[in-house]
Amino acid sequence: MRAFALFVAYIAALLVGGALLEYPVYRLARLFDADIGYWTLSGRLTIPLGLITLYPFLRWMRLADAASLGYALRRGEFPKALLVGWVLGVAMMLPLFGLLLGLGARVLDLAPPAIPAALLTAAAGAFFSGLSVAFIEETFFRGALYTAVARLRGPVAAIVLSSVLYALLHFVDSDHRVPAHAIGWETGLRVLLHSFGAFATPQEILDSALALTAAGVFLGLVRLRDGHIARCIGLHAGWVFAIKELKAVSHGVPEAPWGWLIGGYDKVTGWLALVWLLLIMAMILRSRRSI
Repeated sequence: MRAFALFVAYIAALLVGGALLEYPVYRLARLFDADIGYWTLSGRLTIPLGLITLYPFLRWMRLADAASLGYALRRGEFPKALLVGWVLGVAMMLPLFGLLLGLGARVLDLAPPAIPAALLTAAAGAFFSGLSVAFIEETFFRGALYTAVARLRGPVAAIVLSSVLYALLHFVDSDHRVPAHAIGWETGLRVLLHSFGAFATPQEILDSALALTAAGVFLGLVRLRDGHIARCIGLHAGWVFAIKELKAVSHGVPEAPWGWLIGGYDKVTGWLALVWLLLIMAMILRSRRSI
């Protein structure tokens, strides 16, 4: 648990550090652009801070090598495995989307003839967004964190702990605002405190949290089987791409009879997504046992 605790402490330090940097960075930015608003920076400094500090942290944890991060593949294998994962990721989402649309939990925003053009328009942004998110998150969760925990506690603990943390961090977010005259050094910390508000009503995020945990477990099993994260990145990127494409042409309807299936996080990742992921994992495990 020590390795896991250190990763949690590192993430906490990034969140607090990013919050504390917001006001001085805002004041500095105002010297160059008097019209810039504080909220254009709020919550956006954690990732740059992480990019600066991640390598020293990984070196200190003895994880700054290709094998530990899940990149130990022969030349040419990585892009092939990533592409296969991406195709599988998109394919996995299509039946789920069909059910959500068929049940009325999501509704199309466009007439059928206009859908292909809308999908093409959103495709490039969805693809690169999915790929960047997948590279960052998989390198951290199924790469470094998985290896750190697995070394001491084994793969089961690594999969479970990385999946739970991966899921919970999706709900650290805030739209809290304060008046312009009240912005000061402590504003970032206030916003950060509000970003944990979702955990005050766990019943409202339970469906999405369980679905995201299942997604993490699925990716962890792929990591365990492959010994690297190339397919994990592909799968993750494919999921994000498919969800962004779906949201480009439809919207969730929580008040519909079957609206409870979509979850509150992104109106996609809810109870039905959880059941679908569990079903896929069960089918994979069953097929392997029968071979």
